Order: sequence, then C-alpha cells, then structure tokens
Amino acid sequence: MTLLELLYLLKKRLKLVIVLPLVCALAVGGYSFVAMKNTYTASVSMYVLVQHDNANSNTLRSDLSASQMVTNDVATLLKSDRVVLKTAKDLGMKDLKGYTTSITSSTTSRVLTLEVTGTDPQRTAVIANKMAEEVSGVAREVMNVDSVNVVDSAKVPTSPSGPKRPFWSLSDLREPNGNPVNKNAAYDKQYLAGCYGADPYLTRIEEWA
Repeated sequence: MTLLELLYLLKKRLKLVIVLPLVCALAVGGYSFVAMKNTYTASVSMYVLVQHDNANSNTLRSDLSASQMVTNDVATLLKSDRVVLKTAKDLGMKDLKGYTTSITSSTTSRVLTLEVTGTDPQRTAVIANKMAEEVSGVAREVMNVDSVNVVDSAKVPTSPSGPKRPFWSLSDLREPNGNPVNKNAAYDKQYLAGCYGADPYLTRIEEWA
C-alpha cells in the first residue's frame, strides 16, 4: 500500500478517524474521574539538632558536612520499619499500606521535609505528624542527635494533589493573543482546524489524497 492509498483510505474513514480517538479519550477521562480516587499530600518539616552544636567545631565546613550526614541518616530512619510500624501501631492501624512517603532535604541545611500521600486528607496529616514525632525518639536513641524538632506541622490538605487528569474546561481555551475564546465560537471546527494548540490538520489529508 502506497502513502497515497493510505491517505485515501483515511479520507474514506475520516469520521471513524475522528470519532474513535474522541471515544477513547472520553473513556479514559471517565475512568480517571470516576474510578480513580483523589489523593492528598500533607507535609511536615523538621530540623535536625546534633549534639556538637554546643561544642567547638574545627571548621564550619566540617560542621556542615557532618550535620548533613546526620540529616541523611534521619531521612533514612523515617522510612525504616521501626518508625513506620510504630507509627501505624500508635494510630491503631495494621500498617501504612495505601500511603506513600517521600523525603527531601537540602544539601546546605539540616531541614527535612516529609510528605505523606493518601486518599484520606485528614489521615495523611495525622500520619505525617506522628512519623515526625516517632523519628525524633528513634534518632535520639540510636544516633548522636539531640532531637528532631518540628518546624512546620502537617496540616490537613484542602485540595487533591492527584491523580493528574489532563483535561481542560472550555474556559481554559485561549485565542492566540491570550484572550478568552468567545462563548459562541465553533469550538469543534476551530479545534480541528488547528486552533487552541491542536495540530490535527485533517483537511490536509483531503488535499494529499
């Protein structure tokens, strides 16, 4: 089959070529809105206070380097079974299945940020704060750490952080100059003509064929 024959075939099935992707997109969109639950993320920030803060350090560089190593160790403790299971037990949960955690830290500070993501916004905040509390006790026990102090407690998230749904409302569409599209505009025809960021160029199929 030559390219021209393929284009001619597409031309004959132009309605199917247009409708099938739209149906698939609507099906995926419906699934993402109906079957996929919203997830929420709560974050708590902590400051790691090491014991040699009260002693004279040889140099500022060595002090910061040692502190960063300790901070990295605390980040590892946050994901340890000891902290995770103790958090779940204290909250009356069997485990933290269904909740994911991520930890970030700066290379130039002792501040850690713990993020907990789950489908229950209130529970995510409770888990984040409880894990911060638990890791402080474990760090004092097993490491050379005075304490892990909470800087900002986790608050109950008010808006979902996921899942990502790549859909836009008509109000999000803009003219090339950035102005909102007129409400009486022919959205469908203009979209197929390449407006609003689309680039189907379906009319060229007819020209080539």
